[in-house]
Amino acid sequence: MQTLHIGVDVAKKEVVVASAEGGFAPHALMNQRTALKRWLRSLPSGARIGLEATSHDHLCLADLAHAFGFTVYVLDRAIH
Repeated sequence: MQTLHIGVDVAKKEVVVASAEGGFAPHALMNQRTALKRWLRSLPSGARIGLEATSHDHLCLADLAHAFGFTVYVLDRAIH
């Protein structure tokens, strides 16, 4: 089975998620615990989630995803 790689754009009120393999269409979720947990439960085990570091808006998703057993990458910023 192929590993699902997911990228997350984080904002205060919502996150936008996309799958590199096209496992699902990009879509927005509320950046709140209940919505994030519901989404994480829908993912296959072994998925890898990369999300941008924000001042603190990324912390709930990062902590929940880690608690669900996913590999989580918190990305600081792009270097040009």
